Amino acid sequence: MGFGPIVPAVSEWERARGIERGSGTLPSVVRSARRGRGVRDVLARGLWVSAELVVTLGLVLLLLVVHQLWWTNREARQDAGRTVHALQREWDLPPPAGPAGPSGEPVMPEPLPSAAGSTSTRN
Repeated sequence: MGFGPIVPAVSEWERARGIERGSGTLPSVVRSARRGRGVRDVLARGLWVSAELVVTLGLVLLLLVVHQLWWTNREARQDAGRTVHALQREWDLPPPAGPAGPSGEPVMPEPLPSAAGSTSTRN
């Protein structure tokens, strides 16, 4: 009982190109079928490169926005802290000495009349 090989013998096309079965190489695509795709390949590569540039620029801008927000918040916090400390120092100082009255105590200015308590009449 004789069975033939499961894999057919090397074809004439493979033999002409030096391809052997089991050599691990695959036959290459015929170059004539690829000639019409040159412009398409250039456009695809251009689109790919431009998409990568857009994504990279987007990430750089996102990092810039995050940095600006973080840094602005940090600067505002420091400025507010300095203002609070300056106000605390100012409020801790004793009041300035005003003109002394006959008894030696500072003279307090009289309060201004409020708008609700004013007695002036309008005609």
